[in-house]
Amino acid sequence: MNPGGPAKSGVDMIFTAAQGVSGIIGGQYDLVSWDPRGVGLTTPSITCFSSIAEANGLVANNSILSNGGAEAYGNFTNPAGDDPDELAALAQEAITDTHLEGVAAACLKMHGNNLSYVGTAAAVRDMIALSDAIEGPGKKVNYWGFRWDYRLWTLYGYMLTSVHSYGTVIGSFFINMFPDRVGRVIIDGVVDPIHWTVPPYLNLYPDQLTDAHLAFDEFTSSCAAAGPLCAIAGANATQSSVATFVQKMMDTAFLAYQANPSPSAISSALVRLTVLQGLYIPAAWRSFSSELREIALSLNISEAFALSKPADLSPSPPTTIRKRARSSSSDNESLNAFAASVTLFAIVCGDSPDAGNVTTKNVFDALLASTSISQMWGPVWQANYICHKWPKRAVERYTGPWNASLSEKVLVIANQGDPVTAKAGAELVASMLGNSSAFLLRDGYGHTSTGEPSTCTSEVVSQYFVNGTTPALGTVCSTDRNYFGSSTISNDSSSSSMIPTSIIYSATTNVGFATMAPATTSTSGAMRLRTSGAYLLGLALVAGSL
Repeated sequence: MNPGGPAKSGVDMIFTAAQGVSGIIGGQYDLVSWDPRGVGLTTPSITCFSSIAEANGLVANNSILSNGGAEAYGNFTNPAGDDPDELAALAQEAITDTHLEGVAAACLKMHGNNLSYVGTAAAVRDMIALSDAIEGPGKKVNYWGFRWDYRLWTLYGYMLTSVHSYGTVIGSFFINMFPDRVGRVIIDGVVDPIHWTVPPYLNLYPDQLTDAHLAFDEFTSSCAAAGPLCAIAGANATQSSVATFVQKMMDTAFLAYQANPSPSAISSALVRLTVLQGLYIPAAWRSFSSELREIALSLNISEAFALSKPADLSPSPPTTIRKRARSSSSDNESLNAFAASVTLFAIVCGDSPDAGNVTTKNVFDALLASTSISQMWGPVWQANYICHKWPKRAVERYTGPWNASLSEKVLVIANQGDPVTAKAGAELVASMLGNSSAFLLRDGYGHTSTGEPSTCTSEVVSQYFVNGTTPALGTVCSTDRNYFGSSTISNDSSSSSMIPTSIIYSATTNVGFATMAPATTSTSGAMRLRTSGAYLLGLALVAGSL
């Protein structure tokens, strides 16, 4: 299993997700995961900085990097090119160039050539080697990638959250690098592997945003329909009024940040990023609406929809909200989100094409051009925007072909309205694989198929992993829409119908060593945990369910 990210910990994920995953796929599989190269318990862990102060200092006074995107009142939509906010963003090009170079230099100084061994091609080879070690050489590998989100597991117990888009990159590499080893593989929320690996890589992010407005429209319309069950709507709310209120939050944050650009302030870029990430999981939209309400009250927005300040809902300090928003990027909330993402940079940039003559000016042009595809989220800063400064590329970069002939069909899944991986990516991958793939479209929203429950999808996935059955051509699954209902999935695993896994393997690897540490076994209910030590030379990335 792969926890996504990039740069999520497979060790952390396996402890939380294993029981739910095992139930969905029938309970007959051993589940295997390990930490990505440079992540978590791997050695060396790619941190790049000797202290938090050094890390945060490298991007001090740069609102674009520290806040996750460009500040904007409204959206960058002025066709004359003289939008003052756009010009203000462009004015940060020089300092951003310096800061990007500083971060890259710090990573090179601390890790040197180790950075060259972080990349998806190496990750796939690690996965194959791990399979060979556990199952024996030549066995088929069954693979499923996951987006593991601790916050959602906390809210919804053992509900499967979603398959992260980076897991589909690993899946596409694996399918085409080792077609004879492909067993049952699901890729869900699919990234276009061509855009991931070949120029112009700056187009990757905007092309993934083409369906984002569909998810936002669904959130705002369902929020309005839910009335008081949605924390930012009232009895007379409409889709338009909720959308206007969300935009007002961004604009109010912009004005407040302009007046007081302190590190603890809430910026429009931070609100923008929070809204985008909130669209990932429709099953958590009720909780997400409460978070938006809390931000609104912190910004002193209370008149819209009669947002009073009841005694039991005091707004959190801005610093608390900033830390919560950063939690998806960093396990250390004291770190600036950008500085905390260096492991992600190493993976993404390791796979990226050589920078060539790309400059920071080109990056800023790409950021602003993204608004032509998504006015609301075009200004969000992306991980690959540092790649023209990144000092190393992976020693092996796979760039295709992507049309392998397989003995078993791969199941490709897409949502109608995925905010960050448009269905076009899944359609492209399925078309390139031809008869070696089956395609399932879900009439749903959020990032990947499991962002909201769907009995139809669960049955398709279960049947695929249990007996290899694939959906008929043209199959569309509906979702069990209940975004703002009162249902809550229990945190008590004893009340879950999901089948506990028999054996869970978790491994971390260490650079420079190729030994397997003695296995230790512990028992917890019906689950046994076998923890393996280092086996592979280099750090392990991704995971395969074998």
